[in-house]
Amino acid sequence: MTSLRELQRDFAGALFDERSPDFTPQPARFQIYRNNVLSNLVDALASVYGAVKALVGDEFFEHAAERYARRTPSLSGNLNDFGADFGAFLATLPGASDLPYLGDVARLEWSAHLALLAPDAGPADFSALAALAPGEQERVRLRLHPSVHLLESPYPLLRIWELCQPDTPQTGAGVSLDEGAARLLVARPRLKVEITELTPGPFALLAAVHEGQGFAVACERALEVDAGLDIPAFVQAQAAAGVIVDWEV
Repeated sequence: MTSLRELQRDFAGALFDERSPDFTPQPARFQIYRNNVLSNLVDALASVYGAVKALVGDEFFEHAAERYARRTPSLSGNLNDFGADFGAFLATLPGASDLPYLGDVARLEWSAHLALLAPDAGPADFSALAALAPGEQERVRLRLHPSVHLLESPYPLLRIWELCQPDTPQTGAGVSLDEGAARLLVARPRLKVEITELTPGPFALLAAVHEGQGFAVACERALEVDAGLDIPAFVQAQAAAGVIVDWEV
C-alpha cells in the first residue's frame, strides 16, 4: 500500500513533470490543476521581477519563469518565499547572455521584495550614546532596520531599474553601462521601500555594520575609502531616516 509520503511525492513530481504518467483516472482534470499551479508560480515571479520582465519581454519571461518553476518547486506554502534564485537561473539561459546586468537587476528586485515583507522596528534612544566613555563608544555596535539590504554592482543598476518602472516616462533616453558601478541601500524604514545610491564611504560603513562589526571598525573601513566622510553627520542622518534603529555595547 502506498504511504501518504509516497503519494505526496508522486503527486508533486507529476505536477511539475509533464512526462510523468497520468496521476489520476481523469488526466484532463489533473492537467487543469497542473496548469493552475504553474500559472500561480509564474504570476508570483512576475509580481516580484517586474523590471526583469520589462528587460526580457513577456514571452521570454513567461517561458523562463515556467522552466524555473518546474526545476525549482516551492518549498514553502507561502508564495512570498518563492523565487529567491530566479536571477541565478536566468544567468544560465543562453537567451539572457546579452544582458550581463540581468542577474543584478534580479538581486535588486528580490532585495526590495524582502524589504517590503520585513518586520518593523521602532526608533531607539541614541541620546545615551553621548554619555558613554570613549572606550565604550568604540565597542558600540549599531543595528540596522530589519529590511536593510546592501548591493554592489559593476553596472549603473539603479538607473537601469528606474528605466524599467511603469511610471517612468519613456522619452527614448537610455543608459550607458559605462556610467559606473552602483552601491545601493535598499530599506523600508516606514511604509515604502526606498532604494538609495551611496558613495563608497557611507556604503563601507553600513556594510561593516551589517556584518556585525563594531563602530570603530566600521569607521576605519569608511575612512579608508573616503577620508573626508563626516561620520557623525551620516550616522545621525541614517538614524533620523530609520535605517539605523538601535545600538548596544
